Amino acid sequence: MAASVEAAPLLAHDEGVERKPPTSSPDASAKGEHTQSPPILFSSTMSRGGYHQCGSGRRVKFYVLENQAWADRGTGYCAGVYDEKHDEALLVARKEETCTSLGSVADANGSEGTQDGDAQPQEYMLVVSESLASDDFLLHAPVIKEDVYQRQQETLVVWTALDGTDMALSFQELEGCNEVWDFITEVQNHFLLSRGLEYGKALEADLPPFELAAPTLDNLDTIYEELRISSQHSVAMRDRVVEWLLKEDYIRKLTPLLEQAEARHALPALHRLYEIMKTILLLNDNLVVEYLLQDDVFYTVAGMLEYNPEHPHLKASYRQHLSDEAKFHQVVDFDDPAILTKIFETYRLVYLKDVMLAGLVEDGLQSMLTSLVFFYQNDIVNYCINDSQLWAQLEQVYRAPLTDATRVQKAKGVVFVQHLCTMGKQIQLPGRIALFRCLVDGGVLPIIEYALGTSDAALRVAASDILSSLIEYDANSVRAYILDEVHEGKTPLLCRLQVLLQDGQDPALCTQWTEAVRALMDVNMDGLMHSPLGQGAVPKPRVDTDELLTWLYDGTMQQLLEPLLQLPDMQTLAPAQSIALDPSRWLLYSHLCDLLCFVIENHSFRSQYYILTSNVCSHVGSLLHARNKHMRLAALRVLRACVSSHNQFTYRHLMQLDVMGHVLSLLQKEAPRDNLVSSACLGLCEQLRRDNVRPLLNDIVQKHSAVLEALRTDPVAGHGISALIQQQARNQSGSPSDSDESVADSPCMNEAAAEQDYFDSEEALDVPTTGESPDLEARAPLWERRRKHEDEEDDLAERLAKRPASAHQGRPAAPADR
Repeated sequence: MAASVEAAPLLAHDEGVERKPPTSSPDASAKGEHTQSPPILFSSTMSRGGYHQCGSGRRVKFYVLENQAWADRGTGYCAGVYDEKHDEALLVARKEETCTSLGSVADANGSEGTQDGDAQPQEYMLVVSESLASDDFLLHAPVIKEDVYQRQQETLVVWTALDGTDMALSFQELEGCNEVWDFITEVQNHFLLSRGLEYGKALEADLPPFELAAPTLDNLDTIYEELRISSQHSVAMRDRVVEWLLKEDYIRKLTPLLEQAEARHALPALHRLYEIMKTILLLNDNLVVEYLLQDDVFYTVAGMLEYNPEHPHLKASYRQHLSDEAKFHQVVDFDDPAILTKIFETYRLVYLKDVMLAGLVEDGLQSMLTSLVFFYQNDIVNYCINDSQLWAQLEQVYRAPLTDATRVQKAKGVVFVQHLCTMGKQIQLPGRIALFRCLVDGGVLPIIEYALGTSDAALRVAASDILSSLIEYDANSVRAYILDEVHEGKTPLLCRLQVLLQDGQDPALCTQWTEAVRALMDVNMDGLMHSPLGQGAVPKPRVDTDELLTWLYDGTMQQLLEPLLQLPDMQTLAPAQSIALDPSRWLLYSHLCDLLCFVIENHSFRSQYYILTSNVCSHVGSLLHARNKHMRLAALRVLRACVSSHNQFTYRHLMQLDVMGHVLSLLQKEAPRDNLVSSACLGLCEQLRRDNVRPLLNDIVQKHSAVLEALRTDPVAGHGISALIQQQARNQSGSPSDSDESVADSPCMNEAAAEQDYFDSEEALDVPTTGESPDLEARAPLWERRRKHEDEEDDLAERLAKRPASAHQGRPAAPADR
């Protein structure tokens, strides 16, 4: 981590000598200002006020490490800048939409090629303005004189600021990274040459030479001491140590010593090898770590780290895991050998960070390893996104006939997609969205269906994870796939989830499947890909939600909630009667009650019609008589959702079922215990009072006045029941309630009162009781019945208007048409 240093002038100068910016640009004048001389080049220096930009701005992404994850702070242009007022060099990155183009450059065609086929920049981008105090700047930080900057993967610059914040610049083209890195190097060389600085003194005194003797079991102590002292000497000495170790290929020379020490059971030598390897890792150099990830080196590193002297009687088994358990299964062919190598190195890097060095708390090393993992995974995911052949190969795997060999290959494919999704969640949002779009377009949903249909629990877990990720980022595409299956006559994915939910024994998977079903039925949620967070991703056309909901309520909802409909009818149970439920079904009932609450709250008239015609509330109400408390709470949640719907037909249905009578009986039983169940019952009563649900309030008082009077004296329930009775009395007397007075001035009150009067007078639309066989009119949707009722009233008015004037008996005749 970078330590704070005292501020010092950037440019040391003798008296009478003008200060100049840290650049070798020939355009500098005697006063240290830059003048533009045609033609404009990429290396030209431009001035705005006291700021001098050294070279064109280069397109870059700026990252900051937050909670061990790299957060994308935006895309812009970055350049090295000299601040004349404060005499310091700055790294300045500005949002790309606010940067200014000064026109084309003369050496555009002569610049080096860029990576990955990116187009070469053709214009000179001006980053600075006369002031840096605005929100358009992603970064304006002084170049630190400490050696905290690292170059990674050719286009990355990573460093730790003086306040401990880890930052990274990811350049679009290699030449841009080279230019900014040269700027940083030149400024730091200036620090080294400045008078009065510690680095200058160290340079004048000349660093001591570094060299280690050829390793043997006898001189391991000497090697460790020299390595430890040199690594703690200075930053420059540490760089010299790294350079020497890599040049001499010294770590490979330690391999025979590990084998000899293990053959002799020389525990002190093995502990010393651990200390040597730990010291090398604590050099905190990414080049050393990348060297250690090589095939023939990493195994040796793992062997040395198995012998921790802090636990002298224990030995880890890293090599056994790497050789026996960590098997690489290649499902598809990668055309690029470099990406295959990176996959191996990424696994080793994660294993080194999370397992081998788990007990080594060193912030700088952990931060550097986290950065490497992030950028390695980012490269792998980007390769998979852009390789269309990969998805074609994966599709062929799942189209192959089912044999023992193809079954194993398909299982490996599921795990491959799961690992790819897990890796994709670690990268930034635009990359994640691109990955999950490729998964949907590449035909991963049939793979999920295959895995969910197997008896292998591990494959079902993997498929559930993939499906949850797809729904989170692109639920709309999953719904479109379900509708396509419906049109083709196949078993839809949602029905497969329903069967798994009803038959599943794993509580964690049942919860995950319930959330997946809930998200698919939430037609208002399209996923992050369609949200503003998608950062410009082109959304796909929305699915016809009416078509999806029509299919859902034509029979799928009945199948989904079938276990609830198999419960006893509440009307057949006495108020004090208890029922015993199969403990293996408790979790299922709870999940289905939550799904029922969800559809009541989100599917308006469709869910209300389903409740009236299926009689599901009567079966759910029987859970009020269950011995298990959380089953009672699940039933109360459903009843509260019904009350919150503010639907008069649902209120009448609850009145016919006498639901509140069972709730009051449950409250009377649980009130002396003052537990969560009694609180939930009182919460339902309070909701009726607060919302002033007049039909239910009148029904409760008329049918259960004796129970209410008994509960009024209870120390727990008395206050809430008294308030409910008082509210019903105010309604009868016509005096406003407390809640009515608080909203009396609301502009919606007159409309709400008119609507209430309308429903109260609509006696012809009573819903048939459960025991009756409703006719076709009763089975019609509620909105159609209401429309029919209004049409009948219009017909009656029209017939009255056509009667002769004498038939009105003194009523004024309607005015004749003119």
